[in-house]
Amino acid sequence: MACASQSALDYVRSARDHLVRTLKGFTEIVENLSTRGFFSEEDVNKIKSESDGFDKTRRIVDYVIEMGEEACYEFLRIIDTTRRTSGERSLSFAENPESSSSLSNMFDLNYWISCFSFREDINMDVQGPSPCHRYQQKLKFKAQKISERSWTQSKAVLFNKETSLSYTSLVLDTPGQASPSKIKKSKIKKSRKLRPKKLKTYIPEDKHGTSPSELLKTYERKILLVGKPGTGKTAVVHQMLKLWSEKDNRGLDYMSYFDMREAPNITEVHKLEDLLFSVFCEPDEGNDEVLEDIKNNADSVTIIFDGFTDVGSTSVVFKLIQKTLLPEAKIIITCRPEVESADFLLDWDCLRVEVKGFSEQGIREYLSKNLSENHLNKVLCNLELFSLCHVPMYALMVVACFSFEGSDFSPHPCTVTEIYLNILHFCNQRNVSKTPENESTKWDAILSLSQAAFCATEGKNVSLTSLPKLDSCANLAILSKLLIQISPTVKKPLCAFLHYTVQEFFAALWVLKDPEKTRCVLQQCLVQGSKHMKHLVPFLCGLLNEKNTDLLEGLLPPQQLRDTSDWFFKHLVTTFVGCSDSEDCEVDLMFLCQCLYESQSPDACLCLLDKLDYCIDVSGETLDPQQCCVLAYVISQSQERKIELNLEDTTVSKQGMRPLLGCLSKLQRSDSLSRQLWTISLLSEVDVDYVSLLDFTENQLHLPVNSETQLYDRAVRVLQKRKRKVKVCLHCDHRVCQSASSFLLHHLPHIHSLSFCQSSGNLSDQTELLMNLFIVAADRQQRTGEKILNMLSSVCSYQTFPLHSHYNDKYQSDFLLDLCSHVKDCETKTGLSVLPSLQPVFQSAPAVWIINLSERKTSILLELLKLQPEKKQVELRGCSHEESEVRSLLQCLPFISQLSCGPEFFQSVCTSMSVRSREEAQQLESLLQLLGFQLLLTGALHRKSCWSVGRVLKLCGSKVDLILTPSKMSARGGALLFRHTTQLHSLRLSIDMSLLLSQWVRRGRAARRLAVEELSLVPKKARPSHRVLLRAVSSLASLLRYWTVGRLDLTETCIPAQGLIVLLLHHGPLTVKLSEESFQQLLSLLHETQDKDLTLSFLSKVGGDLTSCCLSWELLHYLLQQPSAPTITVDLRKNLFLQEETTRLLPFLDRIVFTRPSPSFVMSSIRELYRAHDSHAVPSLLRSLGHVISLSCRQLDSVDCAALIFILRHGDGVRLNLLWTSIPAGGVESILLMLDSVSRLSVDRNQLLRFIHCCAACDVQQEAASGLLRTLQHSLDLSCSSCVELPEEDQTEPLSLTADDCRAVSTILTQGSRDTQLDLRDCEVEDSVLDLLFPVLHRVRLRVSNTVLLQLLSLVPVNSERDAVRRAVSLCTALGGELDLSHSTLDQRVCGALVQMLDSCEGLTELDLSHCQLTDQLLLPLITHLHKVQVLDLSHNQITDASTDVLLQLLSINPSIHCVRLFSNNIVHRAAFKEHTQFEIW
Repeated sequence: MACASQSALDYVRSARDHLVRTLKGFTEIVENLSTRGFFSEEDVNKIKSESDGFDKTRRIVDYVIEMGEEACYEFLRIIDTTRRTSGERSLSFAENPESSSSLSNMFDLNYWISCFSFREDINMDVQGPSPCHRYQQKLKFKAQKISERSWTQSKAVLFNKETSLSYTSLVLDTPGQASPSKIKKSKIKKSRKLRPKKLKTYIPEDKHGTSPSELLKTYERKILLVGKPGTGKTAVVHQMLKLWSEKDNRGLDYMSYFDMREAPNITEVHKLEDLLFSVFCEPDEGNDEVLEDIKNNADSVTIIFDGFTDVGSTSVVFKLIQKTLLPEAKIIITCRPEVESADFLLDWDCLRVEVKGFSEQGIREYLSKNLSENHLNKVLCNLELFSLCHVPMYALMVVACFSFEGSDFSPHPCTVTEIYLNILHFCNQRNVSKTPENESTKWDAILSLSQAAFCATEGKNVSLTSLPKLDSCANLAILSKLLIQISPTVKKPLCAFLHYTVQEFFAALWVLKDPEKTRCVLQQCLVQGSKHMKHLVPFLCGLLNEKNTDLLEGLLPPQQLRDTSDWFFKHLVTTFVGCSDSEDCEVDLMFLCQCLYESQSPDACLCLLDKLDYCIDVSGETLDPQQCCVLAYVISQSQERKIELNLEDTTVSKQGMRPLLGCLSKLQRSDSLSRQLWTISLLSEVDVDYVSLLDFTENQLHLPVNSETQLYDRAVRVLQKRKRKVKVCLHCDHRVCQSASSFLLHHLPHIHSLSFCQSSGNLSDQTELLMNLFIVAADRQQRTGEKILNMLSSVCSYQTFPLHSHYNDKYQSDFLLDLCSHVKDCETKTGLSVLPSLQPVFQSAPAVWIINLSERKTSILLELLKLQPEKKQVELRGCSHEESEVRSLLQCLPFISQLSCGPEFFQSVCTSMSVRSREEAQQLESLLQLLGFQLLLTGALHRKSCWSVGRVLKLCGSKVDLILTPSKMSARGGALLFRHTTQLHSLRLSIDMSLLLSQWVRRGRAARRLAVEELSLVPKKARPSHRVLLRAVSSLASLLRYWTVGRLDLTETCIPAQGLIVLLLHHGPLTVKLSEESFQQLLSLLHETQDKDLTLSFLSKVGGDLTSCCLSWELLHYLLQQPSAPTITVDLRKNLFLQEETTRLLPFLDRIVFTRPSPSFVMSSIRELYRAHDSHAVPSLLRSLGHVISLSCRQLDSVDCAALIFILRHGDGVRLNLLWTSIPAGGVESILLMLDSVSRLSVDRNQLLRFIHCCAACDVQQEAASGLLRTLQHSLDLSCSSCVELPEEDQTEPLSLTADDCRAVSTILTQGSRDTQLDLRDCEVEDSVLDLLFPVLHRVRLRVSNTVLLQLLSLVPVNSERDAVRRAVSLCTALGGELDLSHSTLDQRVCGALVQMLDSCEGLTELDLSHCQLTDQLLLPLITHLHKVQVLDLSHNQITDASTDVLLQLLSINPSIHCVRLFSNNIVHRAAFKEHTQFEIW
């Protein structure tokens, strides 16, 4: 404490160290001292030159002490004045942060400055002794502490405890002012608008009634502050304490504060001295003098009783209230409305002030001071949450919950339900500390309250009619309570929640207790009259949020919550989405999204997305920031499938675009969505992340051509900010605004390409817009000389024009044909020359020109084809029967490389025009050539058409594949058709046509001499009769007598066997192909007739191929006995009986070939030859088996091995298959020595190891190794790829290689004459064993698993640098210069080995590090060593924006790099990479 005689200099010097450490606001102090002449300009500059605040404060304090008493006094006055005027409270600071926090080590600047006696205090004419002044200072200090403690308690629920909270104005109504916030008791009408109106009624209107400062100044001696729980009564009186404590000490007054809730025994105190000194604050000295001064100057005394409930008549408190004690003192009481009717206040004549909480402006002010902009917008757009904040205590919890969002303790978004749960806990914690009941009793009371809330909600009431445990719930600060006089002697308590949504929250708690009730509530939401129950559903979802389980402890069992959650969300989605087609269903998609956002359940979101088929349609909606947030949350939960989002005519609020743009990666990109996003973004009044949007739309700016000028103005900024040129896609309708044309022409330098959306507008609108652009550009160029036409043409000259990303030849063709037509017409009208500038556009697209001849003039196509630098493919649709159009088309032929059209097109052309000259015939020949010489003549075939076709066949008949199936054709027409040709490549005839032709040919009327490579019959839809088929065959036989036919194809018709005999009698060279059924019938017939000539003719005409037939031994034996018959080919799998007829087949081995023989048949055959020692039959057997000896999956004994060796000794060029064959001891070596007769050896990996070991131990090692590698095609495959016939479960079993295995492999590879492929996939090898392979790695092409590759890589570094380099080069050579480490986990050791390999190898051109969990830290040491790699894959890793600079530097380190893949990393800002073509990122 400072005494009156203590000087300012001594006072400052004694606190020098504390001041240097704690003093803030030095700028204001320096300015004041400088203004008053204490600090010179030089002093001020020295202070400002200090590096930090501590040094500045130290210099200020030292300067003041050096200047003496007057400077110190002024310094103290400035501190005191600043403290009182700013109203800010400074915290106490410990002298040593690591020391004890006892009071002796604390320094409070406010208390310290308040203890100094300024000269003004001494000079004032104030009554009262010095102890009174000191007691006043002590009271003020305590008042400050009480006020500060209330804010400290409030800050205890905030994540950031350093947050500065301060008083925000409350609505304080005095008598005579209306109460517009009172809730109506009438039933709510069923109207959509009533809920918002109802919620707004909770927010009190600010009538500017009074304030804490005015209550301090008022002359009213009795003030009653009445208000519902949590509305701010205590905040008002604490603000009064704060204001009083900061007043100047010019007058002597006293203020005492009593919290009746914390000290309920106050009402039992009977003496004033005990109440003021013992209960509240005792003077340090002169108790009697102070008490006497208080009694004598009662008009300067203010006593506050906060939270008043009741008082006894003998208490000193009662006497103070009734003014029988200190009648002039100002008594302030705060209480709830129900206390106001107590007996001791009934006749209390006072100033009644109703505390109603925050007004709308107060809510905004409070939230804006304590919430971020993002969180503030969430509350402002949520009327339920915003109106809830009119209660200051609820507003504090809203701020508290949002303060934890995104922290380590609460990484998930803050939900509305979480806020209400925290309000409940906050109120319950305060209630438990004030009442003697235990916590479990409190939870029971809450559940009872929940039941009452549900009953009231179901009945659309706000008053709780039945509340058994009212007393337990009354102090929860969630209920308002009134006493209603229902009779002269009875008062009934009437309770209601402070906010209707709190009632709905409690109702949801009750619903969740019973699963069946939960189901009923979901159904009630769809029933007329009960739809208001849907407002419980978001709370139900939020209560089932796993994050809130701890907050529900004591209320609902966790297992019950989990069980309900398992079915609830699926049922919710099914219920509401299923009702969406109903006219009465008012539940919309955004409501469901809000519910799922409350649940924070990805599975529930996926359930909704599945139900919606991943299509979200919010067209026509107005989305506020909160709705955008919940929509973005649902979208972001999609995993494998992209979402189709429709935002057509959707209005998005200012802050709403940010969350939507944050989930772009989950959306299915489409032109319509791109346009919607760009339109909303460009018309938004806030800055949008255009870079992300450009990345999503693949650098495309989608613009509607009829939008507002503002959209194009902001589009200009997008073009100017983007470093590289932007692709512009236009969306047209029937209106075109001038702003669009002006925008495009003025900013062509920033545009990469111009395209149109195919789905918007019609073709005519688009071509008209583009034509007008070129017309305006041409006019401008003519007037100004600016080369704008070429610039406009360049942005339209690309392959897919006018589409931006995909080919649509039909659309492109129609667009360009329309454009050409429009431009030619416009040139005629205006005289401007535009077509030449469009030539690059017409030359760039499409790949295939498509034109519908029935809709368009071919003259336009001809114009466009003439502009092409090379011949183009053309697809013709429809047909024009006008001869002029046909002739115009023929003029296009020289410009066409390939032509496609309908099969009847050529016939239509020949029908439309008559061939009058050889030149015209040649044009038709060119047309037919473009059609691949495929010619179909069908329908009514007139002589005019036959004449034209005949003239063409004269020129190219030998190349033509003619299908002749006319329904009507004359003999004259037939004569004209074949008049000039004697050759056809192929001829397909209908049965009717074959009959006619045979008649005309016999009579010499048509095609007397004709050579056809293949003649076939075209079947009819209905199967012809037996008689018709016989006639058809007879006609073919007749034709064969006159025509030269190479092959007769009857596979499409089933000719009776008897009818085919006539064909077998044909003596010319003819190959016949029959259907399987006809083939089988004919064989049976030949076997029955035993006609050798017919049999030989049959075998000759089918080439001996019987693979399609099922034979008997008798039939086969009969065929094999035919002399001079061709070799017969038989399918053994269709003739299984032959497996047992090996002995009988041996004499015929030179006349038969087997297809698909089984290993058992092969083994049986070679054993028969071995037993007979018939070495001469071995070549015949090998030929019949296709030189393949397949013994796979067989168990061989010694005799089998001997038989195999016998075959190999007398055979040559054998392909030997021993996959999974069991070979006895010694058999492998015997086979190994006979490999000279083997051209190819197939073995499984276990068998291969046996061969390798045998070869390594062989006496003739060089020859054996050479033979083994040759037959294995120089490939040692020890992977599972050789296990194709092994059961799947055994294929994945890894093969463990030993040191002996690797030594043998190394020995074999050393003896090889050329490089060998070594496949070690699916193998396990120890490091020490792998070491044995390094000496031969330079001779192999290596294929290994990632595990073995990592082992090899880690073995590269050795003690000798020279050996390490040799190992690295050998490994690189073996891998072919491609190192694939994808799907491997890289650590520092592997990265170190990789660095050494990169430095040592010149030939390492490709490096795949995808899916390697690479981080920025692991990537950094690798980057500088990638100077030789040409293809680098870093995709699917954990690389972030932190590596952007080093990745870009890679281009300067390695200019020859071709490709760097970066997709699927954590890189957000990709613009820098998009500017370099080497980077692949999306």
